[in-house]
Amino acid sequence: MNEEKIFSHSQPLHSSVTEQSQPLKKMDKFRAINAWLLQIYPLCFRRKKPQPLKHTILEDILETYPFDDVLTCDNLRENLGWYRRRFQYLHVVIAKRPRIVLYGNVVGEVTDQEVEKALGQLRVLLQKNYDRLFYS
Repeated sequence: MNEEKIFSHSQPLHSSVTEQSQPLKKMDKFRAINAWLLQIYPLCFRRKKPQPLKHTILEDILETYPFDDVLTCDNLRENLGWYRRRFQYLHVVIAKRPRIVLYGNVVGEVTDQEVEKALGQLRVLLQKNYDRLFYS
């Protein structure tokens, strides 16, 4: 897919999210950014079958899209952190799938140290879910 076509059809995030006079709540901003990433970069951000992302993907996004009242550097960083802590994402890192950039091109491999880190994060995530299910 041609990069210019994607951006020529994109709207600023704040105008596509809301026309309200009230400021958005934090969770609404989070959901809006998540939906925006899935729409603008469908070859990179996927709900069900994610791929390991390039380490500096945040900078790539910021180079191509200006900030607005919803898409701030902090909000985007927080959203990418959540995306990378998901069970599905950790699973593909452990499987050593290739790292990709915004338009789906392969840019690198997952290292053995990254697999070990993902295994540790997955253990913590599974323990939290187990504790919540059986000890709440």
